[in-house]
Amino acid sequence: MKYIITPTKFSVHHAGDNPIFGDSVTTIELMDEAAGVFLEITNLHDGNSIRLDIDELNFITEHVNKIKEQYDTLS
Repeated sequence: MKYIITPTKFSVHHAGDNPIFGDSVTTIELMDEAAGVFLEITNLHDGNSIRLDIDELNFITEHVNKIKEQYDTLS
């Protein structure tokens, strides 16, 4: 049997904070509940999460970048 590695979850956190249960941890994870793959972004500090369809991710990222560009011109 051949094994492979497929990343399905990442932790984003402050340096020095525990990447599993630290206060600053936000997880980004591929999920599938039998209706197709989606992305779930969860802030572990407060438990809030957002679920995004994989197909809408590029669209959302594009517009987040536009907001960032506008912010950069203001500061």
